[in-house]
Amino acid sequence: MNNQNDNISNNNNQQEHQSGEIQQTTGYITNGKPNGSHVNQQGVNYYGFNAPRVQNTVKKKFIYTTLDRAFALIALAIGFLFIRFVLLGSLSVSVFVFFLASFGVTAVYMLKSDTGLNGKNMIPFIIPVVFSSIFLISDNDLVKMLNLIFVVLCFCYIIFAQFNGVRIGKGFGYSLLNSTLLSPFSSYGDGARASIQAVSTTKKTHKLKWVLLGLLIAIPITSYIAVLLLSSDEMFSTIFNSYFANILGEIPLAVFQLIFGIPVALFFFGALYSGKEKKGSRFLTSNEIEGFSNRVKKVPTSLFYSALTPLLILYLLYFIVQSGYFLSAFNSMLPDGYDYAQYARQGFFELCTVAIINLILIWTLISFSKRVNGEMAKGIKVYSIILCVFTLLLIFTVISKMFMYITFNGLTHLRLYTSWFMVLLAIVFVLIIVKVLCYRVNFPKAVTVVFVIMFGVLCFSNVDGLITKYNVEQYQKGSIEWMGHSGLDELDDSAVPYILQLAGDADTPSDVKDDCVYYLSHRYSRYSGDPKDFNIISYTAHEQLEQNKEQFQYPENEKNEYPYSRYSSYNNRY
Repeated sequence: MNNQNDNISNNNNQQEHQSGEIQQTTGYITNGKPNGSHVNQQGVNYYGFNAPRVQNTVKKKFIYTTLDRAFALIALAIGFLFIRFVLLGSLSVSVFVFFLASFGVTAVYMLKSDTGLNGKNMIPFIIPVVFSSIFLISDNDLVKMLNLIFVVLCFCYIIFAQFNGVRIGKGFGYSLLNSTLLSPFSSYGDGARASIQAVSTTKKTHKLKWVLLGLLIAIPITSYIAVLLLSSDEMFSTIFNSYFANILGEIPLAVFQLIFGIPVALFFFGALYSGKEKKGSRFLTSNEIEGFSNRVKKVPTSLFYSALTPLLILYLLYFIVQSGYFLSAFNSMLPDGYDYAQYARQGFFELCTVAIINLILIWTLISFSKRVNGEMAKGIKVYSIILCVFTLLLIFTVISKMFMYITFNGLTHLRLYTSWFMVLLAIVFVLIIVKVLCYRVNFPKAVTVVFVIMFGVLCFSNVDGLITKYNVEQYQKGSIEWMGHSGLDELDDSAVPYILQLAGDADTPSDVKDDCVYYLSHRYSRYSGDPKDFNIISYTAHEQLEQNKEQFQYPENEKNEYPYSRYSSYNNRY
């Protein structure tokens, strides 16, 4: 009997405990009493129906530190300047200064964010800082655009890597995606919320909101009255236009740049805030990536052997049949019935495509083939190496044909860029062979280092100056034909010293001098002199042109009479 009483007492205690829980989580109980006369303490309707449970939803409150709020406002300025000087600018000294300021702001935020980062963590920023100097010393639009993309990607990755302790290795591609998309956009709204908190936490900022609202109201009224006053008096109109027209004309553009700078600001702040809050680690971790990589390595090796054996036999037959042509390419000998342009072009892009396909095949082979005791099967290693060797032979053939073409037809941008890419691709295949033979090699890191070095060579090599110097020297030796007006028209200001030298040479034919004069005149007239558009190449070229005006200035009545397409012998543009 006593046990029964104890059980009843325990049941009553459980009911009271449940009632307390209901009081916290539902709207049924208020201070231990029912909310309505028809509802009992267990939330059951007296008429026999269960009362609906209505959860008390609590809004998540976002609280940001003083550092976050301050940098949210700074990010707005960064976004505005990015639109004004980077996207809508000339990619010159202003972009270089912009990135220096952005790196400085980022370093301050990272060091002050109480995440344990120190000066050593800022060392990787040297890479984007060095590459941002390209905007100061180069006038090549394509190189500057590619460099802009590289600097932004590098900037985002370094922020992500330093905050999350990530190093280049397995899963590098995912880390790059995380740093440039997932992580920044996971905190995309935090910049707006932090900015709102920054301007709404004090009485002064509360007054500032009313001041800004008053100014907003004043704009249409003041503008309308200004139009009336300008129409009423000529003297006032003249003075007003001379002092204020340019300023007023900049206001709509500045507003436009500010509006479109907001998404950039949110992205910039999102990247920093996500890094500080370690949001990047909430996605896939390195261990999860490693586990996924091991799980997908389940494809039987026999499948790859049967799929790749016919392909390797085909490559072997191809090299045997084409051996004569390959020897011609390696020895710069022209086969019978071909000219240099025809020989270099024949199969060029097809072979490039084959090399890319082989790269994908090798990646598939290494990534998905079944492991034996945790290691790649010996047969897979052999197949990978053979495929790499065949691909390297194709690449060397393509490069040899291209060098032959350049020797007899001169350099162009496309020929130089293609040669650069094929050399990079060849190095990647060599690294694949090294990785297959020595599994411990950090392949992603090796490829990244090689790419950064090769990209640096491309950016800092003064592409247009190199092209012009080679073509002028080979033309003066009689090895190639004159590039013509169409060839000159593609060159930037770095070509000016070599064209000036050619124009001043007494042995230069008159038609070639005409092309040089037009090019020099055009480069001289396009120089703006605007400080924000300054770069060293353009400034140096302008100074040289200023000192040699007599070589390229037309008489006044002949300025617009130059025939644009008289000399276009350089029409093999690839």
